[in-house]
Amino acid sequence: MVHGIEWLGQLNEQWVWVAIDQGQIVGVLLAAPVHGIALIMKLNMSPQAPKSALIPLLRRFLADAKRRHLKGYITWFDEKQYAERKLLRIAERAGATQQWSATIVAGRIPEGW
Repeated sequence: MVHGIEWLGQLNEQWVWVAIDQGQIVGVLLAAPVHGIALIMKLNMSPQAPKSALIPLLRRFLADAKRRHLKGYITWFDEKQYAERKLLRIAERAGATQQWSATIVAGRIPEGW
């Protein structure tokens, strides 16, 4: 379910949240602390996840971020994807604002650097 970023490094379990339904992982949120805010790197929900699974996952993440004294979060959405447009609307209803549009790139550190 975390497809696409596994090669970036080892996941820190303190920054991984999961949604579980009937004993199965149906959602995952990966984040990292960055300069006093949380960078949400990935938020995936399984097509089999009940609609009620997302909000508790987000609330748990936000509660933990607050407990860790973070002041906010930043993330990105692919507005071409229906599910991500839905997540964007949820974030906006919670007070988030769109700051800019950008292309996100990722790469490995070359050997010898």
